[in-house]
Amino acid sequence: MPLKTGDRTKTNPNSPDTLFLKSGYVICYGLLPDTSKYIGLIWQGIADYEPPFLATFTKQGEMIDEKELFVGQCGGADCGWSCDETIKIDEHYKTFSIDTVMVWDCGDSLRTNLKKTIFYKSGRVDEKGKITMSDTKEELVK
Repeated sequence: MPLKTGDRTKTNPNSPDTLFLKSGYVICYGLLPDTSKYIGLIWQGIADYEPPFLATFTKQGEMIDEKELFVGQCGGADCGWSCDETIKIDEHYKTFSIDTVMVWDCGDSLRTNLKKTIFYKSGRVDEKGKITMSDTKEELVK
């Protein structure tokens, strides 16, 4: 399930999404496919920085859990710096989030002194709707 921040629509106030979020100030990407035991909803708040969250709810609309899906390393945009964010949720509701950060000397168009670091975390949603996420890990890529 790719999460692309450019492909979004605001929440429809008459949709089931709003019943669970109780707010018109969010962007809903949709529901996790299997809603037989709980409802899983991927959403973002409307702001300058729109980090994605995963929330789970009972069938009666009570929140079970909510966790941030983002890693949080892609916040700036300086000369000599770039970042790529990827979030994946597989068919077993295992999550994987990774930020790839590249830093180089600002005047170095060939990026000869490139430093590439990945920051990542993983998690899952269990059969009761509880979400677990690991701490963020960091690796320097050679």
